[in-house]
Amino acid sequence: MITFTFAGDEAGDLSFNFEKGASRYLVIVVIATPEPDKLREFISNLRRENRLSPAHEFGFHNISSAQFRQRIFTALRSANFEAWALIADNTALPEPLRLLASGLDLYTFFVSEVVAHIPLEKRAGATLILDEMGNPEQTREELKRMFKKRHM
Repeated sequence: MITFTFAGDEAGDLSFNFEKGASRYLVIVVIATPEPDKLREFISNLRRENRLSPAHEFGFHNISSAQFRQRIFTALRSANFEAWALIADNTALPEPLRLLASGLDLYTFFVSEVVAHIPLEKRAGATLILDEMGNPEQTREELKRMFKKRHM
């Protein structure tokens, strides 16, 4: 059996304070690879080939040049990973939900929603690595609780 490593990250926030610049969208992406070390090496090589610092994070605002963006996406086609994503329009979430659920509650629900769409055979025995969101211990416990509630 092949064991996958999953890595997730988010863009945006769940503060709902739109007058003060809160983001309209929350995007959560989870990637999976059976060869995490090879994928790390691939990303390191991509940074080196593009004369980027070893710590460079490939973010939306960092890829503003169309030529650079094309080069990155062309290279990524040969990388061994799959991806699942969720985009939530924060302005479309019902107000009662915004008032009753904390940002962490919504975050763990949305992460679990992405994971729910990953085929069960790929999730079996897998490792999930998430970018830091708030207190790492609390996030891990809340995520465990959400997975348990959803029978995952």
